[in-house]
Amino acid sequence: MSWLGLEGHDLVVERFRRAIKQGRLAHAYLFVGPPGVGKRRFAFLLAKSLFCSKHPAEELRPCGGCQNCVLVEGGTHPDLLLVSKPEDKSEFPVQLLIGDRSEAGVLRALSMKPALASRRILIIDDADFLNPESANALLKTLEEPPVGAIIFLIGTSAAKQLPTIRSRCQIVNFQPLRTEIVARKLLELGYAGSTQEAESFAAVSGGSLARAIEISQLETGEIRDALRQALAHPRGLLSFLPTATEFVENSASTAEAKLRSRLLFEWTLDYCKERLAEIWGKGNSSPIAKGADDFPATSNRLKEEAWLEAWALTLEMEPYLERNVNRSTLLQAWIQRLQELLEPP
Repeated sequence: MSWLGLEGHDLVVERFRRAIKQGRLAHAYLFVGPPGVGKRRFAFLLAKSLFCSKHPAEELRPCGGCQNCVLVEGGTHPDLLLVSKPEDKSEFPVQLLIGDRSEAGVLRALSMKPALASRRILIIDDADFLNPESANALLKTLEEPPVGAIIFLIGTSAAKQLPTIRSRCQIVNFQPLRTEIVARKLLELGYAGSTQEAESFAAVSGGSLARAIEISQLETGEIRDALRQALAHPRGLLSFLPTATEFVENSASTAEAKLRSRLLFEWTLDYCKERLAEIWGKGNSSPIAKGADDFPATSNRLKEEAWLEAWALTLEMEPYLERNVNRSTLLQAWIQRLQELLEPP
């Protein structure tokens, strides 16, 4: 189900609906989960629902037309405070929270009387990057929160917060989005040209729409076609190795290099499945689902087994990316073994 355009978090929506109805909203929440699954958007929409002056808060159905809703949507509501780590900083500056000589911080603003709504809400994005100084400044407010105020911390893991902060927040876990949700969103937003392309991006996104969009921005069309061409003529697969290595190593970061490697693996899995489907015929169910022992007796067993082994080999590759193995060596071993499986001497 979708809540105000946000999908995949029905249990969290219901949790807050019950808490509001029972008058049991906490003063602080720590939202954790993979990046790009909608945690910050959820906090924003929740604030909008709580501020709406037309519909009861427990309905979680902001009208969108009252003054509070319009101001929240425009990012100008005086009672909704949003702060995040500056892009040029590696840590969360304490000055953003407590202020300096020229400007008051958001924690002081949070303690002031609401201007329009019934409460003030503070959303702290990038909470993973709170340093000891900024975390201790926040802790003081968490220990003595302003009446009616709510703080939402947005991060990826509760373990990245001080134990004293965790103990003063209710932790809300956000799960990765289902692959079909990510793929559908990519198509709706225009980041994929076909269902197959959207599913390919979504499969390596880790359930993160933001990461899937990042993948879609990579120039992948030519490399994907080159890989499929190499797989179609596996005798020359090793000649594809320099292209694959350049594609992976031409990355701005280690994270992007891993992402590009996963794309190569995912495209290969897709191609293996296509070939197996062709061998079985359109009327049969997926060979992957049925298992090798259930293959039709009339099919070419050698081809089936080769593509199944190629599929299994590729599945085994991804865990190595998290072990910080040499990526060039990994790609070479993978492609060489693929050629041996698909075009035996």
